[in-house]
Amino acid sequence: MTIPAGITTAIVLGALAVGLLAACDPEQGVVPKPVSGVPEPVGPATQVPRTGSATAAATAAATAAATATATAAATAAATAPAPPVPPSPALIAAPQPGGRAVTVADGDQLAKALADARPGDVITMKDGVYTAKGDSVTIGKQNAAAKFRITESGTADRPIILQGSRQAIIDGKPGDDGTGGDYGLHIFKADHWTVRGIRITNQKKGLVLDGSNHNTIDGVMVDTIGQEAVHFRSGSSDNVIKNSFVARTGYTSPGYGEAIYIGSDGGNWDKLYMGTGSDKSDQSDRNQVLYNTITEFTGEGLDIKEASSFNLVKGNYFDGGRLGTDPDKPGDPLKPQNSADSWIDVKGDNNTITENSGVHVPPLHKNSAAFQTHVHGPDGYNSASNNLFTKNKVLSGNQGYGFWIDPNGTGNVLSCSNIIQTSEPGKGFSNLGGCRETGN
Repeated sequence: MTIPAGITTAIVLGALAVGLLAACDPEQGVVPKPVSGVPEPVGPATQVPRTGSATAAATAAATAAATATATAAATAAATAPAPPVPPSPALIAAPQPGGRAVTVADGDQLAKALADARPGDVITMKDGVYTAKGDSVTIGKQNAAAKFRITESGTADRPIILQGSRQAIIDGKPGDDGTGGDYGLHIFKADHWTVRGIRITNQKKGLVLDGSNHNTIDGVMVDTIGQEAVHFRSGSSDNVIKNSFVARTGYTSPGYGEAIYIGSDGGNWDKLYMGTGSDKSDQSDRNQVLYNTITEFTGEGLDIKEASSFNLVKGNYFDGGRLGTDPDKPGDPLKPQNSADSWIDVKGDNNTITENSGVHVPPLHKNSAAFQTHVHGPDGYNSASNNLFTKNKVLSGNQGYGFWIDPNGTGNVLSCSNIIQTSEPGKGFSNLGGCRETGN
């Protein structure tokens, strides 16, 4: 199977859009001003000169020139090549001391290699399509079926590596789109793995970690997924996803189409809880989401749930355009029940969101914004407080706020280093009216 034609065209031109920021109206929040208690005006008033006057002629000429310049810039942006999909990392040739080099070529061999893995192993998937009957495990009060499951652990100095090229494909239902009924790859109570380069597609859920820590997902492609693509949950902490490409989520269930999901909704804590104590909260903490390309999501691009804290989100590129459409059939209408209204939604606390950028903020709600916080969930875990937003850039296509901050949360810092281009009068930098270096 090859990567679907047109999937990379959904990534819109971040580099050229940066250049266009200089032409934005300075009152539109491109360089935010600190809040002084009164929201900044969104744009200057426009005075209409009398018809036939010299002023009118000069204004008309200036307007025509500005329009021509803007049109030319937009045309150039629309026709320039899109940023490339992050490539697969180079394969590792040799295992670590005590480990083995294992090469697999089909689903049965892969399942056996995962079940027999030991610290230091390097499992290499040859190019090809991998599928299997799979099996189920119990997570709290529910069953989780997966095509492939990892249950053995590596160690800090001898992690287990699963690797392959983008043409090594875990496919839930070859020939279909996003209709596989299982998880593609399930890391279940397993630590110290590195998954590199492979592609996971046509699954109900793409890559799920439950009760798993200190794992790294590097250069992986997860696409055409029925619900969420990548999920760290059930207390999965200290994990990293980096340099990866996540696209076409929510293919069969648009309301559950988050690209990357950390933690769990409070309403699911009880049924997902695998511990023995009275505190059943999903504290998936200290995870890192770094330098990924995230596009065509029908839920949020990244959702950090209540009770998930101290996560780092840095250097990611988001494209919220072409939301819910089939990239192989341009012009298809949006799918129904689409719930995306932001790139990043934070409900936990003490998270850092920095140096992220992108285009096309989903415009599906009156409070749509590139970055949001929401107080949500059981008492004691719903603070949405003390989060830091710094050096982020909305490059183009924003029809809402840059930030929408729930006023019931406190201490959220909206640094003046954030750059927000907005296209809807009355919205601007944030619902708070501007940047806040000391927290709301």
